[in-house]
Amino acid sequence: MSTYHVSQYTIDRALDKLEKEGLIHRRIGQGVFIADTDSRAGGRKARRIMVAAPEFVSPGIDLLLHHLHLRLLSSRHIPVFVRYDYRNRISRWIPREKHDGLILIPPAVSLKPEHLSWLGRLSVPIVILDHFLGDIDVDYVVTDNELGGTLAADHFIKLGHRKLGVLIGEPRIQVIEMRVRSFVRQAAMAGIRDVRVIDCQTRSGEDSCQKAHDEFRRFIEDARLDLTGLFVLGDVSAWGVLKACRDAGIHVPRDLSIVAFDNIHLFSAYSCPALTTVAQDYAQLAQEAMGILEKKLSGGQHRGVHQLVPPHLIVRESTTDRRETP
Repeated sequence: MSTYHVSQYTIDRALDKLEKEGLIHRRIGQGVFIADTDSRAGGRKARRIMVAAPEFVSPGIDLLLHHLHLRLLSSRHIPVFVRYDYRNRISRWIPREKHDGLILIPPAVSLKPEHLSWLGRLSVPIVILDHFLGDIDVDYVVTDNELGGTLAADHFIKLGHRKLGVLIGEPRIQVIEMRVRSFVRQAAMAGIRDVRVIDCQTRSGEDSCQKAHDEFRRFIEDARLDLTGLFVLGDVSAWGVLKACRDAGIHVPRDLSIVAFDNIHLFSAYSCPALTTVAQDYAQLAQEAMGILEKKLSGGQHRGVHQLVPPHLIVRESTTDRRETP
């Protein structure tokens, strides 16, 4: 109660749920005990799997954690979720409590060699999720961001858009650069060589929606909207762009078509208009990460597994065929 600042009622409900799931048992007059892990796993030893994610607000990270939680419960492992302060040294991201495996969701900063060196010294299997690390000898699972940028550009090209832009509302880590690079490259292959890049200079932990709104308002005022199609590199940032368009009297999609990235359901499907978006498969990301970790725990997996999960395009109301526009 003191640690989490909750009531006795909340603690009792949590204990009831843990007991129902077979994770603990109560002994009257003695206390509450962790259930035997071998019996809960049907004779197979259950492992304590720690999932560490940065503490700042992120709908995408929340979706990843949700699907990881479902996968861990179905596997009968014991999930341990922690939210760390990304501003601290990496040695303080991971609590010292005992665990058998680690899934790390890094913050929106590039992992440096010293970060990876420290992780390599841990004595448990590690999978890094949602972070591209190239060809180094580390296990990771990440969306195929280059394919995502290509899908967005192809959609605009097929709709007849020739004046294209990219708005970067997220910190410019490698996965973001890959989306931009593949979008610009695909546009150039169609003869569009003057793609405008609008960088909001967002840092890790900052409000990408507010940053996107403010930067795009400035862009509209300076450039008088010389674009017909805009690729926004996150659904949350796209909400800020939609607000800037409404403020300036710009109609989406008649005046400006928008493709976002992520498919955070409440942000994309229920915005006004509903966002066309490149959808990350969060359930598949979680499944692949757990699959790699399971193999490593059983001793049947070498280091250096790199899994790319393909995204797909969901077409909604925020894009229109430019060839039909008078």
